[in-house]
Amino acid sequence: MIKIAKWLFLSLWFLCVIAFIGGQFLAPPDYHLLPGNPWGNLFGTSLVFGVIFFCLFVLFLVLEQPKKRKENKIIEKQNKYNLSLKRILSRLFLTGIIGIIFGIAMLPFMTVADELLFSQKVAIGGQNMIRMVALWGIFTLIISLITFWRKHLRMVSVLLFICWLISIVFLVFLNMFKANDYECKRSTPYKLPNEFNRSLDLISQRMGIDSTAQGSTWQSVFNYRNCLDIEYSNNDDKNTEAYFLKPTLNNAKNLQDLKIMVNPSYKQFDDLTLAFLLSHEIIHAGQYVNEVTLKTKLGCYEAEANAFTAQQSFLTLLNQEEQRSIFTRLNDNVEKNPTFSIILLTDKRANESTQACLKLQKENNLTQQQMYKCSWEGLESKLLKDIKEDSYYQEQCK
Repeated sequence: MIKIAKWLFLSLWFLCVIAFIGGQFLAPPDYHLLPGNPWGNLFGTSLVFGVIFFCLFVLFLVLEQPKKRKENKIIEKQNKYNLSLKRILSRLFLTGIIGIIFGIAMLPFMTVADELLFSQKVAIGGQNMIRMVALWGIFTLIISLITFWRKHLRMVSVLLFICWLISIVFLVFLNMFKANDYECKRSTPYKLPNEFNRSLDLISQRMGIDSTAQGSTWQSVFNYRNCLDIEYSNNDDKNTEAYFLKPTLNNAKNLQDLKIMVNPSYKQFDDLTLAFLLSHEIIHAGQYVNEVTLKTKLGCYEAEANAFTAQQSFLTLLNQEEQRSIFTRLNDNVEKNPTFSIILLTDKRANESTQACLKLQKENNLTQQQMYKCSWEGLESKLLKDIKEDSYYQEQCK
């Protein structure tokens, strides 16, 4: 009876493990938003019952062994192997020393993540963990071949092997839990033309990514910087300076390739102009990221107004000479691209909004923070009205 119960509980535990692991890979990323959270209930139930069934299996496994046989087995084992406390502690200490040596030996194989965004460090950290587990296995194999050949310090090899198995289990569970995460899983960025990388660096530096831009659309898109795929298009369409190729499906897979196409005529432009151009398009990429991860969807007109407002915020952080350079280019080419007139209009609307809010500040004693919020919300509201009345965007947003 005890033997049957033992195998029964082991089988039930195994089914719980399959249900838990299988559910992690099959559940949608937003399973916690589903009514009743069925996947979450499955995970919680399978985890609780899995622990219970495993404990019962161990209990019946112990009960199955007669006490006398257990004592004889221990005596026999002690005669065959020296498992004294002193020997075990010495081998554990030696295993720790060898583990430290393993860690030092792994350093040349690791990727450095200094001065990168947190999300990029996480992706590189995941890649480094895989390398560490693989290298630990290789180093353990080398040590084991030596110890079993020499028939000395074999317990150290066994302990190293156990550590390796634990690290594999930990890595599997970590990747299992992160399988459906909404994050950029690329540890390295796409290979972009150098001018695009420099422009992105300029935007990041001026906008204060990971400091003042926290919680904004800027932060959202730069969390996915490694997944930004910016290319020059093959079509020299004078009406299109650049565009974000928005995926048709909102899923974690499409977040891994946020493609932005840039008109090839911009190959000869300076980094500042490219940065100003990209500041608009990467906001569209950030809007898509928020649409997938935060379920915040903007209409076509609202998305454009929001992107132009963000572009204006980048412009205000440039110095006067840099702003003059951009406005000179825009004024000289205003007839060549329909979006240029909206950009110039944005600056005008920004001044109007600021003046209106300054008046409100005097009349209602607004704080500086309220004044700041009033100006940007007023600008976006004015731009939304202008864009809805613009024939170019009426055609684009059909």
